Amino acid sequence: MKPYKYQNQIADLVRQGKNIILQAPTGSGKTFASLWPFYIGWAARQSQMPQKCVYAVPMRVLANQFEEEVNRLVTEEMRFKTLPAVKKQTGEYREDPEFRSDITFATIDQVLSGWLMAPYNLPRRLGNLNAGAFVGSYLIFDEFHLFDPDSTLPTTLQMLKTLNGVSPFILMTATFSKEMLEKLARHLNAEPFLLTEAMLAEIPAQNKERRFYTADSPMTFKDEEKRIWAEDTAVARILQTHKEQTIAKPRTLVVCNQVERAQAVYTALHEQKADGVTVRLLHSRFRKKDRQKIENFIRDEFQKDKDKQTVPSLIVVATQVVEVGLDMSCAVLHTELAPAASVLQRAGRCARYPGESGRVYVYPLAEKGYAPYHGKHAKQQCDLAWEWLGANQDRHLTFADEQALINYAHTDSDNMILDAVFGAEYERLEQIRAAWRGEKDRGATAVLIRNIQSVSVVVHSDPDQLRGAPFKADSFSLHPGTLQGKFAQWQERNDALDSDFDEGYLDWLVCKLVEDVDDEEAIQGNRPIRYSFKKAASKHELHAPLLVVNPALVGYSLELGLTLYPGEKYECDVPETAVRQQYQTYSYKLESYYRHIELVHQAFVDDSLAGFRAAARRLERAYGWREGIITDMAHLVMAVHDVGKLSQGWQGWAQTWQKAIGQSELTFPAAHTDYDPANPRHKVKVGKRPSHAVESALASLPIMQKLVASDMDKYRPLLRAAFTAVARHHAPFSSQPGSYQLVPNHMREIENTLQLLPKNVQQLCRNTEMQAETNAKRDLPPEFIERYLLIKPRNERDVCCYMLLVRALRTADQKGTKMGSQ
Repeated sequence: MKPYKYQNQIADLVRQGKNIILQAPTGSGKTFASLWPFYIGWAARQSQMPQKCVYAVPMRVLANQFEEEVNRLVTEEMRFKTLPAVKKQTGEYREDPEFRSDITFATIDQVLSGWLMAPYNLPRRLGNLNAGAFVGSYLIFDEFHLFDPDSTLPTTLQMLKTLNGVSPFILMTATFSKEMLEKLARHLNAEPFLLTEAMLAEIPAQNKERRFYTADSPMTFKDEEKRIWAEDTAVARILQTHKEQTIAKPRTLVVCNQVERAQAVYTALHEQKADGVTVRLLHSRFRKKDRQKIENFIRDEFQKDKDKQTVPSLIVVATQVVEVGLDMSCAVLHTELAPAASVLQRAGRCARYPGESGRVYVYPLAEKGYAPYHGKHAKQQCDLAWEWLGANQDRHLTFADEQALINYAHTDSDNMILDAVFGAEYERLEQIRAAWRGEKDRGATAVLIRNIQSVSVVVHSDPDQLRGAPFKADSFSLHPGTLQGKFAQWQERNDALDSDFDEGYLDWLVCKLVEDVDDEEAIQGNRPIRYSFKKAASKHELHAPLLVVNPALVGYSLELGLTLYPGEKYECDVPETAVRQQYQTYSYKLESYYRHIELVHQAFVDDSLAGFRAAARRLERAYGWREGIITDMAHLVMAVHDVGKLSQGWQGWAQTWQKAIGQSELTFPAAHTDYDPANPRHKVKVGKRPSHAVESALASLPIMQKLVASDMDKYRPLLRAAFTAVARHHAPFSSQPGSYQLVPNHMREIENTLQLLPKNVQQLCRNTEMQAETNAKRDLPPEFIERYLLIKPRNERDVCCYMLLVRALRTADQKGTKMGSQ
């Protein structure tokens, strides 16, 4: 496939190390433009291009679609002999929870939660695992205009500023105002790239026409009982314009701003449609397998090749899930008013292909019907968009016209948004650092990711059945405000019933998932995290990683999806793994200290070294450091991360345990003991196992200092990063060491493990006097820990090095431990 000229220009800029903010209309090839330079660099193993790409999108439907598109590009268009590994990571598709693939398509929630060390879909003890995946990677943020201006946008901008010069990025949208584009480019040290008319003329997809009209009345209304109904005039207009289409297979799309409105419009159209017309509904509250079928059906029936369409006459009612991502084209679009950027994105699903023409009807919103666009800026953008569209009725809008609409409706609010974001940068940075320190729980951290976040809801009558693997059950995403409103109604109705006499009284309405954060064995990684469920007593308690709703309160059907009122009975299936994992734990075999370090270092060299070295070189170039010094430190960290296990306390505990389970006395320092959860003898209690992670960092501090002794001031960020990586290789927020004393032969064990490392590291670090004994209360005042532990990150060098090192260490430690247990 031959790239367009602008795509070649983008590739040249990326190869030059430039960051880019790209604005191009729908259907102009933005996805290919952003990914093409990465694929070329990946296939050729070019050193100037990262070998890992993270493609972030605001909605999960985009991640699904883009994965399919990328696989098509590399197999059909580029025809690579070796294909990169491509996976998606969303709340629904958890294919790559640790961001291991060559390309990971993920929702922005997954990316930012990982960056903030509170990753969704991973337990708290793995909180610091994913942040390093973004250091030195190629980052693409698509449909950037959909990022929430109060949460997602400022956190993303702060992330990119921290990674400046380390992780090249592209921000993409079809609908930025010109001023916002230019201001963001200056702020992020990026190149603004706006397609010109000459560039657009080269793209066949731009040869199309769509005209805009405004309707007189809203699409839906609420009755006195707050139930939502479709307006008769709107339903009549939708059916009439569908009937008037002159194409062989009429196609109409209706987009509503909320699920309940879409369900109401679908129901009315289904009841009033003429014979031969098919009506389908799509929104976010279908089960995954059902939504996949509907999305595939829509893609097939609204595709470019009309001869492959099988349904003679089709109307689809949907929510914002079709606003971006779905490659489809209708002849007529009916949409509720939204901010101008969203209206134009929806219009991109109408007359999408070359030579097509279409009509777009925009409906006003009821006085209190702006949700989810009820924020000050969004409401203003809606009102200004309505004003501009009203003055430009029955006009074909070119890309220049669309830009005029965006500039008219968004410039003032964009300026206010950016002024607020830039003005609160220091405060935002402090909030991010608080998250890195573990001072924020997941609910508080979520506010930094998306103010209008969704909550995951499972429908089941016995929440305890889900305890083993709660995130593997089929779940739905609901807006917190929607669920809180319904909970208040459910609770009021339930409280009016007598628990002893009234039929219909429910013992519980909603239960929330609770993670046992005090389980020391789980924190140290010795067994899976333990979960339980707690009844929610009020709507204010509905903030949790997962909520379970009583099936008696809701319904589900293949036509309507999940309804927040009783309907067809529905209860999610309990995955077999949920039952099996509920009481499952890990097994270990007796393993010497030397053998464990050998396996961990081997895992690092075999699986991670190449990718780590590439990312480390980007950091070294950005910071002006000696090439290879970060990788040298990584080798050393692998060797010393468990020095704390060479303490008399830890080895004494291991000796006691082995005797208690009937094994012979240890004759060597151990890193792991025998443990089989199925063996009754292994249920014996021998006292708490001493901690070792922070102690390992303290004991090995002198040897890490020796590696950077040539210029301590210059490499102090690397020293702090390495110290913190060792201290937090089991739990992301460990900071308090215990007193310890290393065993007499500790230096022999350490010197032996140093022989596993590259020669230059051995030569720098051998014969180092260790911190062999520490009394925590006497020797470790808070200022000492603060000097070396990233409790208060001082700059981006501290943070980026730590993220990279701790990811490499935890990954290698996990695999090395697994190999030693086989």
